[in-house]
Amino acid sequence: MMEEFPVSLGTRSFSRDDLHRFAALSGDANPIHIDAGAARRLGSSGAIVHGAQTLVWCLDRLAEWPGTIGTIASLRVNFDSFLPEDVAVEARLVSHSPSRVLIEARAGDRLVMTAALGIGAPATRMIEAKPDRVFAAATLLDPTADEISTMTGQIPFVAGPASWEAAFPHAGRMLGLPRVAALGAASTLVGMVCPGLYSIFNRIVFDSVGDDDDAALGFRSLSVDGGLRRVGLSAWGGGWAGNLTAMMRHRPVAQLPISALAGLVAPDAFAGVTALVVGGSRGLGEVAAKLVAAGGGVPIVTYATGAADAGAVAAEIIGWGGQCHVMPLDVEQDLAPQLAALPALPELLLHFATPAILPQRGSALDVVRFQRYLRFYATSFHDLARLLMQAGARNLAALYPSTVYVDARPPGLMEYAMAKAAGEVMCRDMIAAMPGFRATILRLPPLATDQNPQIPDMGDAAPRLLAGLRGMVDGGDAALTEQGYTRRPI
Repeated sequence: MMEEFPVSLGTRSFSRDDLHRFAALSGDANPIHIDAGAARRLGSSGAIVHGAQTLVWCLDRLAEWPGTIGTIASLRVNFDSFLPEDVAVEARLVSHSPSRVLIEARAGDRLVMTAALGIGAPATRMIEAKPDRVFAAATLLDPTADEISTMTGQIPFVAGPASWEAAFPHAGRMLGLPRVAALGAASTLVGMVCPGLYSIFNRIVFDSVGDDDDAALGFRSLSVDGGLRRVGLSAWGGGWAGNLTAMMRHRPVAQLPISALAGLVAPDAFAGVTALVVGGSRGLGEVAAKLVAAGGGVPIVTYATGAADAGAVAAEIIGWGGQCHVMPLDVEQDLAPQLAALPALPELLLHFATPAILPQRGSALDVVRFQRYLRFYATSFHDLARLLMQAGARNLAALYPSTVYVDARPPGLMEYAMAKAAGEVMCRDMIAAMPGFRATILRLPPLATDQNPQIPDMGDAAPRLLAGLRGMVDGGDAALTEQGYTRRPI
């Protein structure tokens, strides 16, 4: 009976412990793979599974498939999107012929990785000597583009054959353990050395070139495209020779320091005011927390995964001479028990919680994405206001940060704009239904953040945000659109 493709080879999710184990095997301890706070700067919901870990697991599953594979002569891999921890991924055999096998990894409808395996005799070529410079384990570099352009060296295999065999016995049997270890070393090369800290694995083009007893991966830089932020590398070792491609990420976006923002606000503008700044560890929430503190108020900065970032914001405010509290708050979890940790009831609710905002391909409505946006931008705002007022915040002023994209949205952001528009409607109804509740809607322009670092400098974001905050303190309900600040009932 002829096999019908695609064939499921298995499904699993990778836990944080799984990621740590692969980091120990490969040597790739880039923070995005072991720290959710670092990974969220890429828009991930958790630490990101190593691309090489996904690849080797898929190869391990392929090697258990009962069909005949043959000798692997080449490997062509595209890493299409990142895979967060604890997200189910399926390995699938897409096609199979005597000369080529195609496998892929999918998380639901999202393509994570594709790998084409050429079947046949390995290439015969001279194995090139490794460069002299050795990059020891645990080296984490952040080289400049100029430094990358001339980098060369070797990445020793961190773990021995027995450790790789214990982790991926079937892939080791199919490829040979040195080739499996070399894939781990390729991950270390990209994630730890070149391009290093701010990088994402993009592509592998390897040919099998016979056995190599030297347990290291040699490399040299081939190209650096600053405009596309792409780095090309030549790599060889462990029985492979070929090229790697990686993408250089933008470095984390730094918002204005409180010392600069203090020049925009009177030192007593928010005196005696406590503000709960939900999602205040970065972006617009960070700016809002600093403005409140610069005006003599006390922000309570919350975070879901960015504890270090929230702590840094608080340390900056306190070091400047202001006051600030920090507490965890995850709007996707039950809010009532989390609010029990509030150090004080706030007069202001500033709601900047957001998931990753990733443009959607195609025109069809993604219901799951829309529902998640609604949780962040609508229902959590409503529930927080209701719970705070039930706890005694009788005269609560709330800021609803909307977006200019409600009226003019870029392609792929339909669900995002719909959720923000729903939040605006909800705010207006909340005022009528909740005595003592006031709201200010701000349709803000985009701000350069880790999610969209390419956004040009929008110098008016902080003044517009401050105008909305001042309107809340002054009393009454207000709205701020992209045309300017106007006081009107909502």
